[in-house]
Amino acid sequence: MKFVAEFDGVWASTSLPHVSYEDTRSVFEKIHQSLRPKGIFYASYKYGQGKIIVGDRESYNMTENMLPCYFRGLFEMIDIWQAIAHPTNTQQDYNWLNILVKKI
Repeated sequence: MKFVAEFDGVWASTSLPHVSYEDTRSVFEKIHQSLRPKGIFYASYKYGQGKIIVGDRESYNMTENMLPCYFRGLFEMIDIWQAIAHPTNTQQDYNWLNILVKKI
């Protein structure tokens, strides 16, 4: 799919951690292209460094220090914060990194 300046915002809650580090910049560029001027982009990642493999699924964690290189020239940081998710089942709690940025 190719969208050009069609959206005021993009919400990517817990979906982007499955994008490899190598492909993250490309995905952010596509999101940037899809946003109207000054559009808002929200994303969340499991907090930490490195790739985690559970079964046949890969997840790529992020920290505050890792994200700026992916945003450079595309987005301005509005806010970044951590939050602990408390699953309702027996899974462990996760610390999530949340980001809110604006298209530049």
